[in-house]
Amino acid sequence: QPFDAPADATSVADLIDQIGSEKMFLFASDYPHWQFDGDDAMPPNLPENIVARMCVENPLETFPRLQLAA
Repeated sequence: QPFDAPADATSVADLIDQIGSEKMFLFASDYPHWQFDGDDAMPPNLPENIVARMCVENPLETFPRLQLAA
């Protein structure tokens, strides 16, 4: 389920702590829809380690065949 950006990085860290795992996030987008605002596909204020986890590490762990394409 997508979520919009929390107001700050601390809120993101709190959310991840409540869920109990940073390995549960994958990047997803519904772009291009008419209601898409702005140019950024990623919500602001996400910590860099979470962005790397969502966009690279988690997809490769979830879909191992992606590694063959790299």
